[in-house]
Amino acid sequence: MTKKVKVEDKGFNRKTKRRMIKSHAKNNHVTFSKSAKSIIFISDLHIGSIWGCCSDSPVIGNKDQYYVPWKFQVEVNNILKWGVENLYKKRPDVIVIVGEGIDGSNPQQEGNESWTTDPMDMVRDCVKLIHNLFAWKGKLPLIYVSRGSKYHVQKGAADYDDILAELLGAKKNSPYVSTRITDEWGVLEVNGVVIQYAHHVSYSKAPWSKGNAINKEAFLCDINQSTRAHLYVRAHVHSCDEYAGFFGDNDYQTRIITNPCSKFPDSFLKKHGVGGTLPDVGFTEVIVEGDGMIIIHPLVSKPEIDIHREDLDRILGNAKGGKKW
Repeated sequence: MTKKVKVEDKGFNRKTKRRMIKSHAKNNHVTFSKSAKSIIFISDLHIGSIWGCCSDSPVIGNKDQYYVPWKFQVEVNNILKWGVENLYKKRPDVIVIVGEGIDGSNPQQEGNESWTTDPMDMVRDCVKLIHNLFAWKGKLPLIYVSRGSKYHVQKGAADYDDILAELLGAKKNSPYVSTRITDEWGVLEVNGVVIQYAHHVSYSKAPWSKGNAINKEAFLCDINQSTRAHLYVRAHVHSCDEYAGFFGDNDYQTRIITNPCSKFPDSFLKKHGVGGTLPDVGFTEVIVEGDGMIIIHPLVSKPEIDIHREDLDRILGNAKGGKKW
């Protein structure tokens, strides 16, 4: 049983860290022209899971009661709030939810790790959370949403990422049709930079081969004009990584990132083993300058978890104990 969750702070309180980041931005050409645009990519929120983020006061509609977030959810929420405090550009211009705003009914676990199994409770709470984090004077930036795994967000013909997009007032963005609010992927163009975002991407848990999957994705997209972009954004893997390289005859560097998540590992994630299941938690700020320069700013934490170890030396009366690691 986990006793405590803490976010590594490297010895600085939040005010000190915020000042340091602003100073770093100023000293490293992160001072922006009026034409610079800031885009937030946030994904894998998994609202509804007891391991995922939520608003400060989620509502369980059919029970007419409020749900009290437990310690893991509070820590994830704190990381997201810390991220908002430390944005390079305080007020983003665009927010893209790259899939899985909700956890869904979680059929593999039959709801035993959910604070609600009603998808609409989850959708409404996701809307509330996005407003709590990113709205200023009651107004949100432009919103776009892509679709996540059907296992999480679809029931029958209803896609709840699409319902989430509608309730958030998201703009339509489908590569194929003009009437669909969401799609499996979308494309933005700002200051001459083409950004393609999608939820799914192949992955490997092994740190030494994580780059292979996203490198392949970027290369395969890049060889076809219809899917080519300067920056590719992916989610799904709960890990914050980046690959950059020159492909074909491009005169620009192609970049691809995978986005962090907002959820601690549930039991379903551990079915292939415990190793590699600790996630990167947070979101990514991407700033595109007027001249097309791309600044990728991950607001990410690797949570440090104090694991309970059963002290058999104490229980069995072995006073000397064994050799400590």
